[in-house]
Amino acid sequence: MEKVMCIKLKEYIYKIRGINISKAALELNMNKETLRLWVEKGMQPRRGGIEKICAWSKGYIQPNDFYNLPESGKTG
Repeated sequence: MEKVMCIKLKEYIYKIRGINISKAALELNMNKETLRLWVEKGMQPRRGGIEKICAWSKGYIQPNDFYNLPESGKTG
């Protein structure tokens, strides 16, 4: 399976929230190494992780952001 970097997750943590991986992991109540792998190495979260991140980001990050899919209404 091709690794897909979720650029929006990285942007949300570092630029929008202005926090680091450790702080984000604490807020998400998850292991910081797991979150680091998702953010920096392009590892694919499971459904529960994606749902947790979408809720935490208040909808800024959507499930499609993890799959390299075109946005709704756009074609590749």
